Amino acid sequence: FKRVNDRFGHQIGDEVLRHTARVIKEIFGTDQLIGRIGGEEFAVRLNHSEESEVIEKIQALRERLAGRARRRTDPPVTLSFGFGMAKENEGLESFRQRVDDALYRAKKQGRNRAIRATA
Repeated sequence: FKRVNDRFGHQIGDEVLRHTARVIKEIFGTDQLIGRIGGEEFAVRLNHSEESEVIEKIQALRERLAGRARRRTDPPVTLSFGFGMAKENEGLESFRQRVDDALYRAKKQGRNRAIRATA
């Protein structure tokens, strides 16, 4: 979102941020825990989801925000994801750190991709 703010201004950046949050809710559902955890980072906790379903939803989100559904006048938005499945008896902080590490690997590998958290 920093690049959008720098190129198009904060008003457009805020609009993109609000739109992103709306689309996340639409795709992942309102019964999931969704939150903004940083300037440009969101977290979604999915209950009882299979990895294939998570990947499918990530792809749908990417297409809605950056792909075919994007209007020509919209600022370009790329999306990087770290995702994973919580291990049995894993604490929230450990899980969050594993997924966060996956997100940073996605960013380092060129952005606009999803990386699964390792064990």
